[in-house]
Amino acid sequence: MLNAVSTLTKQTNTSATSNHEIPLIDIAPLIDKSYYQSKCLNQIKKACSQTGFFAIKNHGIKHKTYEDLLKISYHFFKQTESFKRKYQIGSTSSHCGYVPFTENGLYDDESNVRLYEAFDLSLDLPKSDHDHQKGNIFYGPNIWPDIPHFKQIVSDYFQRARNLSHVLTSAFENILDMPSGHMLSKMQKPTSQLRLIHYIENPHYQDQVDINMGAHTDYELFTILFSNERGLQTQNLKGQWIDVPVFKNALTINIGDMLEVWSGGQFKSNLHRVNNLGIERFSFPYFASLDYDTIVEPWKLASTTASLSKYPPIKAGEHLLQQVTRDFAYLRKQLSERSNPFLAQQNLALNPFQNTVLQSLGE
Repeated sequence: MLNAVSTLTKQTNTSATSNHEIPLIDIAPLIDKSYYQSKCLNQIKKACSQTGFFAIKNHGIKHKTYEDLLKISYHFFKQTESFKRKYQIGSTSSHCGYVPFTENGLYDDESNVRLYEAFDLSLDLPKSDHDHQKGNIFYGPNIWPDIPHFKQIVSDYFQRARNLSHVLTSAFENILDMPSGHMLSKMQKPTSQLRLIHYIENPHYQDQVDINMGAHTDYELFTILFSNERGLQTQNLKGQWIDVPVFKNALTINIGDMLEVWSGGQFKSNLHRVNNLGIERFSFPYFASLDYDTIVEPWKLASTTASLSKYPPIKAGEHLLQQVTRDFAYLRKQLSERSNPFLAQQNLALNPFQNTVLQSLGE
């Protein structure tokens, strides 16, 4: 596993199959609020309306931040199974903690043997916030493993990613001709989550179609992703699977379900998956989300009559909960046993956003 840590400083400029369909965008103008913002915004708009994926550089998060996060994640995941399971997700009232290999989701295209584990956390809030929401599993205190500096390093990154999400949200407001602060005002106590994902090495890897994490969309506004190795794929405008490049000192951004709704379908919440290439991989997605009770519907100034009818209003937190329940066995168990009254009101309906770009364009 030490080799995986060292790969942070050995990232290549492209993935195995280089392509120009996922651009690398310099967002320094957004950070500095310079004269060149309009060019940057146009690049983002084009990417969002095509694959829904783009990479960003000069984003303001230092390289050392990722080195520290990678090292502390490695330190946690190398612990014994009994140690990690002391912090297992589902052991508290909040949706946070260690996600073991057995906590599988409902993905038809995933390998029979799951080869990744994770540690999940959200905004660290008092227990009273969880109780007040009467079942909102995304509000409440995080659970922290007894590892020196773990909480400090992970919390620091969570806050930096959250700050960056505000910069990008302002950009999306601008692109969609929204009043400044319209979306940001609904991110005061967001259900945003950070996942520390560890894909283990697979010595039995044989081909390029061994899927480690099945095809899915992300359920929130958008995702800010750092990964130290290739493996992530998405679909191009022809519906073909393409590799997402791993750019040095860059982050990957992809559009989520809620931003597709808000844009009236102008932005695409595209399918993506993780290919098992036999190598160990760390992935740190930050899912930028909204306050739980936010009602999301197409922004009328950016939408057509057809898009307004296509996207009925959705409560952000309920959509997230419904889809996350499909992803976690412990939540499905609570649902089947009706042990959680709030979950008992949910169902396991397929995500309506889980279609290809090609299908979207063909409608």
